[in-house]
Amino acid sequence: MKVDVKNRIQVIMLPAKTFSLKELTPLSDEELLTIAQLDVTAKYYPNLYSFQTSLNLDLVDTEDYWTFFIDI
Repeated sequence: MKVDVKNRIQVIMLPAKTFSLKELTPLSDEELLTIAQLDVTAKYYPNLYSFQTSLNLDLVDTEDYWTFFIDI
């Protein structure tokens, strides 16, 4: 059975001015998602399709945010 990973993986982006990569890296996917839900400046993409579309349309800030791919 083939699993559609693009629908399963979520993308969250947390502001680099607020969070350090060192503090975020050891966190679990669930912890990262909780932080993203509580931070109004965080970005959330429900699947890789939406992230890919936004990225291709140059709507994703890749310089001021840390990007995490989570599987919840």
